[in-house]
Amino acid sequence: MNLFAEAFAWIFSADRLSGSLPLPLAIWQHLAFTFGSV
Repeated sequence: MNLFAEAFAWIFSADRLSGSLPLPLAIWQHLAFTFGSV
């Protein structure tokens, strides 16, 4: 079992680009809160 390969497969899967909080939106939200608090 290769956890790193499974993690990358999960991150870059098409399922993460849709849904209630898509990955690009989650990354943008995280960066906005991080830079907004500095």
